[in-house]
Amino acid sequence: MSTSPPPTKRRFLFRYTDFQPLYLVFCFIYVAFEFASARFYSAPTTAEQGLGLALLASALVAAAWLRPFGEIAYLLLALGIELALGEDALPLMLIGAYVISVVWIRRSWIVAGVIAFLLLETTTWLSTTPELSFDLVSTVFTMTFVLVIILGIGLVLRYQRLAVEKAEQDRASAEEASNRIRSELATQLHDTTAKDLARVAITAQRIAARSTDPVLRAELDELSSLATTAAQRIRPVILNLDSAKSDTSLARAIEMSTTMLRTRSITLDTDFPDNIDELLTRQQRLIGSLIVREVATNILKYAPTNSLATLIVEFNGYSHELDLILSNEISPVPIADGITGGFGLANLEQRVAEEGGELGYAQTGNTWITHASIPAQLGKHD
Repeated sequence: MSTSPPPTKRRFLFRYTDFQPLYLVFCFIYVAFEFASARFYSAPTTAEQGLGLALLASALVAAAWLRPFGEIAYLLLALGIELALGEDALPLMLIGAYVISVVWIRRSWIVAGVIAFLLLETTTWLSTTPELSFDLVSTVFTMTFVLVIILGIGLVLRYQRLAVEKAEQDRASAEEASNRIRSELATQLHDTTAKDLARVAITAQRIAARSTDPVLRAELDELSSLATTAAQRIRPVILNLDSAKSDTSLARAIEMSTTMLRTRSITLDTDFPDNIDELLTRQQRLIGSLIVREVATNILKYAPTNSLATLIVEFNGYSHELDLILSNEISPVPIADGITGGFGLANLEQRVAEEGGELGYAQTGNTWITHASIPAQLGKHD
């Protein structure tokens, strides 16, 4: 049997965020500013500053993808360059730290963002201000003002992020609840009303076939016709409710079809991978479920009582193609005349063909064989 790959988990590293372009744009501006200063303002870059610029630019590019290690590396490099160069440190170095602090606050790393800002600001102040008492008040005021701006921007972005996440969670919860209601309703209709109607129609036909009273046979035929008509009306409703779910299950369709065939003592021998739903796209599961149900309904209608039907489900791990092969015995005349799946093999054949698949069926002696091939391009993997 084919096995499915483990579910993809969110990774801490190499995860795309909206702030990657911001880091890259700032890195470009950072480097361009330093070269412009050296060329147009007669402020040549020393070897130490050039090395520091290269290291900081590399760390900022790494911070765009390697979070938070690239961001931490940038902060540590900025701290070390500030201590080593003092007043000769690069002027735009602190702005990169400001951006990182804002991003951290947005991620709800509020304490870490504030500490990173205060640590670098304090180090810059101590390494570039010879007279502490003279600049203490103005420096504290400036640091507080900048910190308030950083906190304000970060908290606004954090609120926006949390609001978006909550909206997504609410939408997912609503969709899950809707799918659960659809599933429960479809199950209840199938397991109670639809099954009882099918049993009534088949039982009435059996009794009518054995009865010699023409009046009783006419009444039983009418009862069977009414039950069949009701079953015809309710089956598309069940299929639409069940197939509209986002978690459409081929395994569930096989289980439902097996249960339905037992009402006429028909055994459905199945062979399919245990994890078939995990291997298929949603569209493959949907089309496959419709085919299985329609063919099972035809088996219920044409196969002799106490007969055997087979269903083989195969999945090609290379082409990601789903193959369904169903076979069953058929009687010369319909056993449960009037029962229908609501779609029809001809309609399903056209639908599958339009999507690039193939559905074929043929009679060999007293055996009916149905084969369907459903490619993965019917839908993307979930």
